[in-house]
Amino acid sequence: MAQDVPPSMVLPPFRNTEAIRRLLSVETAAAEEWLPDEFEVMLEHQLGTSLAVSVSQLDAARGLGTQQLLDRLGSPSMTFFEALARGGATVEVLGIVKWFAKECLTSTDPLLPKPIAIYLYIVSIVTALRLHGACISSTPEYKLETDLCWLAGQPWVTGAAGGLVESALAWLQSQRPRA
Repeated sequence: MAQDVPPSMVLPPFRNTEAIRRLLSVETAAAEEWLPDEFEVMLEHQLGTSLAVSVSQLDAARGLGTQQLLDRLGSPSMTFFEALARGGATVEVLGIVKWFAKECLTSTDPLLPKPIAIYLYIVSIVTALRLHGACISSTPEYKLETDLCWLAGQPWVTGAAGGLVESALAWLQSQRPRA
């Protein structure tokens, strides 16, 4: 059977085929084996993914009993980007983004590479502070700023994803007491 679309049109342009092979293998974890230049495609994909779908996948992988979290989401089609970029996301939704990222950061078998999870974690915390004045983490502001500066310097944080980091960093820096 012939393919209607060439493979390059179906899959993102990952160059690390060995990492893809390991990712598809049930014997090894590959989350830390991605090349930095592949993170841009992954981040764009994750930001466009339904928050409910990702939480469900995490629950299926870990058996965490997250149905209550999903019930509180409201819109099952809300994407990570919508949660982080729009003022309509509640503190609770931003807390779910943070929780998802933290699960990925602390897991021995993460669903996302660490840099992508760090992005979601830090941006969700600062977004809750900026939009709602809500503290959803005990992470100190200097650490948030350091991590946002690191994210801003990453070549894979571009476009709308980069805009979220720039906005979060500018807001956080504007909150510092002036000398």
